Amino acid sequence: MISLDDLTPNNLGLINVIAYASYSDQELEEIKESGELAQYAYYNEVPVGLVICKPLQPVNSKSPAGLLVDKLCVLPAYRGKYGLEDKLLEYVENVARKRHLDKIYVVTEEPSQWQKFGFSYEDASQELYRNLNLSSRATTSIELPNITKMVDYANWLKSVSDDTNIGRLSIPGTHNSAACHTALPSVQCQGASVTKQLEHGVRFLDVRLSRNFITTHNDDEHRNDLIVIHGNFPVKLLGSVKFSELLDEVYKFVDKHPSEFVILSIKQEGTGTWDNQNDEFANVINDRFISKNRDKWYLRSELPTLRDCRGKIVLFRRFGVQDGEKQGSFGIPASSWSYNTTDDDRGCIRVQDFCEIKTEQDIPKKAEYVKNMINIAKSYNSSNSDPKLFVNFCSGSNFFDRDCWPEKVTEGLMGASLDECYGNGCGTVILDYSEKDDWKLVKKLVDQNF
Repeated sequence: MISLDDLTPNNLGLINVIAYASYSDQELEEIKESGELAQYAYYNEVPVGLVICKPLQPVNSKSPAGLLVDKLCVLPAYRGKYGLEDKLLEYVENVARKRHLDKIYVVTEEPSQWQKFGFSYEDASQELYRNLNLSSRATTSIELPNITKMVDYANWLKSVSDDTNIGRLSIPGTHNSAACHTALPSVQCQGASVTKQLEHGVRFLDVRLSRNFITTHNDDEHRNDLIVIHGNFPVKLLGSVKFSELLDEVYKFVDKHPSEFVILSIKQEGTGTWDNQNDEFANVINDRFISKNRDKWYLRSELPTLRDCRGKIVLFRRFGVQDGEKQGSFGIPASSWSYNTTDDDRGCIRVQDFCEIKTEQDIPKKAEYVKNMINIAKSYNSSNSDPKLFVNFCSGSNFFDRDCWPEKVTEGLMGASLDECYGNGCGTVILDYSEKDDWKLVKKLVDQNF
């Protein structure tokens, strides 16, 4: 029977026996103080194995790149027989996940001995290893890829400092977020509900609203509610999705997850007419939907820190407001940017929204525009103190070409390996079919914040 246990003052001396080493008393004490980074392996209650790890800190970096296995030893009589090596490596993987580290490194003279455990070869001359003071003989290292980070995606902002401005984050968003129902061709953009999106880490919702032109009820409550649409079409083939229902989903989420915020982009769409010279649409949004839950909204025009907006909906206002007194207290202003833009800087926001995918050949172009804006965001956030929200749409379609419908465009963008250019401070990346490949693009984007 195999078991693992901590190092204690009474068993410290076993390290030198199992590892065939000569650690000093001070070194042994430091290993003991490392806590979970050192463990003994027991076979039938006999100590026969050992693992000692430490975070691998690259030069000029504040964050560890991974977990370094300093020692992994099993006594000769027990090697390769009882799965002790596998058990110790499994423990190391769990520690790495717990610490949100996605790689495990081992410095060795015999890479082939580790490749059977799934490791791959790396040249130890890289800058990453300069802090290790490697001897001339220890010139290789290997890493175990694809360690899944143990992030609580429903509460991922809990681990981010209150002082962080939302413009500094890497935020997953969804395009036409409530268009997750069976609908007309090219109208559906998501395969999971708004609640599921939020639970998996999405923090930017895109909503387009219209007068309720399909209600079968005569009462004011139904007539006065707005419905969610995509272009001129309801997001649900049979029936409608009411804005009040969608808001209830978001309210429930932020109430249940008070460490989180949700950016809600609201845009007026559809064929209905509004008297916007007199702020009719804006007044409907404020009077019917915001005013009764004003404490749940962040409505200032400047980008908030997490301290300002935890547990709230941050209004991203894609509609105009004529009343000058309201403009500074009615959400982040985003009422216009150049149509089909590849890069439009509007002060506190900067947008990529190339959406005219006329043929299949436009999909790789779209992918490059998305990657370019991610790189611009990373560069800006690493060198500028003024917060800016980068809004980077991955969406685009052509109603008349099924090869250019949203799901096909999403497949093309996933094939373009968008996540390979992810990094700290990516901005808001707004996806269609965000649930694809087990939420891969969403999860990897969230992971960049740690």
